[in-house]
Amino acid sequence: MLSVIVGIYFGLYCVQGSSIEASLHQHIFNNYNKHVLPGDVGEAVNVSVEVGLEYVFGLDEKNQMLSTGMFFIVKWVDKALSWNETEFPGMYETFVPDTQIWIPEIAIPYALRTNRYLTVENYLTNIKSNGTVNWIPDFTGNTHCPIDTTRFPFDNQTCVISVVIWTYESKHTQIVETKVRVGSSVKENGQWEVISVESNLVRGLGEMNMVAMTLKIRRRRDYYLVSLILPTVVTSCLNPFVFLLPAESGEKVGLAMTLMLFYSVMLSHIFGSIPATSLTMPIFGMFIGGQLILSALSIACTVVLLKLRPNNRDKAVDPKTERSEDRNKTQINCVWKRIDNILFSVFAITEIVLCGTVLVLMQA
Repeated sequence: MLSVIVGIYFGLYCVQGSSIEASLHQHIFNNYNKHVLPGDVGEAVNVSVEVGLEYVFGLDEKNQMLSTGMFFIVKWVDKALSWNETEFPGMYETFVPDTQIWIPEIAIPYALRTNRYLTVENYLTNIKSNGTVNWIPDFTGNTHCPIDTTRFPFDNQTCVISVVIWTYESKHTQIVETKVRVGSSVKENGQWEVISVESNLVRGLGEMNMVAMTLKIRRRRDYYLVSLILPTVVTSCLNPFVFLLPAESGEKVGLAMTLMLFYSVMLSHIFGSIPATSLTMPIFGMFIGGQLILSALSIACTVVLLKLRPNNRDKAVDPKTERSEDRNKTQINCVWKRIDNILFSVFAITEIVLCGTVLVLMQA
């Protein structure tokens, strides 16, 4: 019996609550026009925008596009949507679809391959009794992000995502406050690590305030250390050893050609994955280019030395002159070995200087 009475009480309470909310909506939207700016004539609508970063899909370096997922908490005051709580007991807030009220036309001007406006139909907006409106749209798409490849693959990138109120002038609507919300819930990306996220108000065109969300990300380096740095550094140590390889082996030119082909492939691999721009050049790419030049020089030096080296094939000689020719061959071989050692030292010193220069530039 008691349970029946409690059920009837809660049922009547819910019916009464829904009827009060229906009366509130009728009271609010009786003379409401969503095409009219809220506020008094000549008074700008002050809008606050809070940006929340949910995840970073990735960074398309070649096309300079950043893929992110974000949400925005947009707040403003619409006096036409306010009511007296004493007339509607218990109704301190209500929810209505965003298609029924005025909302600011917020856009991301540098959005690529997606709709730049944040207008999302049939998202519920929260309205307080004092007329404060909370609207929470989301954005999943691409934005332009200039890439600095100077320290590739040990680079950090800074991307700025701008948010503005479109169409209206500053005397009509104005963004007056912004902040960013980033927590531990940001989903990790396998290639990029989020360092920091900041949100600031900056002055845009026509004296309009705009939100500039600055996202700093760092490239995860483990993959590049194994697939790019390690093989390049190891093979760069082999360039000088071309001159220590005996000429009789017939592999001097073959080794130098193999190294040069390796550097050509690595150079194509690096520049194939970065923007085709001359504004920034990767230091590591210039290092591989230097190795390519050294390999070409080692091939040229090896070919010239092999051409100038006397033929050591056995010839029919007079027994009286055999001993003197052996002494001459020994002296000539010593000269060629000394030349090879000198070239080895020159190329080894050049490699050390080149590696040291790259390390200094990377840390600058």
